[in-house]
Amino acid sequence: MGTVILTLLAALLWLALVLFFRRNRIWLLYYVTGSVGLALLLIFAGVYLLPLAAGMEYATAYAGHALSNLVGIPTYLFRAAPNNIFVWVVEQTPGWTVVRVDLECSGMLETAAWIGLLLFYPSWSLRKRLGLIALGAVGIFGANLVRVVAIIAILHAFGKQSIVIAHTFIGRLLFFGLVMLGMYWYVFSRLTIHSLADRITARMRA
Repeated sequence: MGTVILTLLAALLWLALVLFFRRNRIWLLYYVTGSVGLALLLIFAGVYLLPLAAGMEYATAYAGHALSNLVGIPTYLFRAAPNNIFVWVVEQTPGWTVVRVDLECSGMLETAAWIGLLLFYPSWSLRKRLGLIALGAVGIFGANLVRVVAIIAILHAFGKQSIVIAHTFIGRLLFFGLVMLGMYWYVFSRLTIHSLADRITARMRA
């Protein structure tokens, strides 16, 4: 009950600040407060109030398990504790490695940030922003799935000693360095430049 009340109070404070900045046309603070605050609220609610985080963890674990077996990497799923799903990587030399799929591996943090940044982005219509949010959410899930399977493949091929390289370097490079930066560049740089160019062209023709 205390968590619900705290979340409601935080949401009301966030909404009041967003409306204040919008009414007074303080656009930078409006965008920062709106996007960051919404992302934090989504993460907090998804972890403590709604089964969003657990659902995304389950989806990632099951999809990673299915895709790994599809490409010939045998894995097994088992639940070690409530709301915890693990991917059991087998056929290593020696033994096996247990990989836990938790909040950081689920893609929820990146999805919440994506929703916040796009929903309050001022340059496009609400319909376009919602469409980009949906496409981005699918893209984030797919990219995260590729990252998980890549980590599993490296562990399967090279054993437990490769966990740091697989997870910390290669996994993050694939997910954050290539995919996420590419998505942000395409949406917030390339599309914005095209929108500005269209506006300038329209004004010159008017």
